[in-house]
Amino acid sequence: MKTPSFLFMSIVLAVTTACGGGGGGSSDNAAATGTTSTPTPATQTPSNDTPPPNEPPSTSADAETTKDLVIDASFDMQSSREITLDFDLGADGFLSVCSNFQRTSDDYDIDFGSCVIRAPVTQGSYQNTLSISNAIEDLIAVVYQFDETAEPLYQEFNVADGGNRYTWK
Repeated sequence: MKTPSFLFMSIVLAVTTACGGGGGGSSDNAAATGTTSTPTPATQTPSNDTPPPNEPPSTSADAETTKDLVIDASFDMQSSREITLDFDLGADGFLSVCSNFQRTSDDYDIDFGSCVIRAPVTQGSYQNTLSISNAIEDLIAVVYQFDETAEPLYQEFNVADGGNRYTWK
C-alpha cells in the first residue's frame, strides 16, 4: 500500500524539481565575464484608457478588452424564456410543437426529433406554458386529427418577436 504513495511522491518531486528554479542566466554570464549591466529605469507615460468618472464608457463595437464592453441594463443572462400556448381547434388529435422545420412547396418537412411538446388535444383545445431556449426563433405546431380523413393542421409561430402568448383558433 505504501508503493503507490511513494510512487506518487517521487513523481511530484521529479516534476517540481524539473520545473523549478528559473530566473535569468544572465547574472551567471555577467559574473563569468566580469562585467555588470545597470538596468535603465523605465519611464511610464500616463494612459488615457479609462474615461473620466462622469463620462459613460464608449459603446463602440471595437472593444479591445472585456472592460471596454458595455452591456445593456435590460440584459438578464437568461438562456430561456417562457411562452404560453392556447389552442382552440375544435377537433381532437395529437399535437406536436417543433423547432426544426422547412416549408416545402405544398407541405412541411418537420424534424420530429426537435419537438418541444408532444401531447393530445382533448375536447378540441390545448393550453400549456413551457420554457424554450432563446436560440429558438420559430416553432411549428402540427395537429394530426383522430379522424383519418382529415388533413393535418399546421401553424407557424415566430417566437423571436418577444411575445409570450401564442394562440391558434
